[in-house]
Amino acid sequence: MDTLVVYYSRSGHTKKAAEALSNVLECDIEEVVDTTNRDGPIGYLRSGYQAIRKKSTPIKKTKKIRATIRTL
Repeated sequence: MDTLVVYYSRSGHTKKAAEALSNVLECDIEEVVDTTNRDGPIGYLRSGYQAIRKKSTPIKKTKKIRATIRTL
């Protein structure tokens, strides 16, 4: 495996684009999963607040990212 599409999608729009790109490139796909609930309007506001404050958030461990990938 030389190429991996990695994406994060709060609302699902980026997921659709990443899946389409993965299909065109015929490569694997990996989702970055945020452990903070960002659903709905409150989640949207929380995301903005944390971005302004430059706060990072923990993510779940990825499954496919490893040293053999050349294009990410």
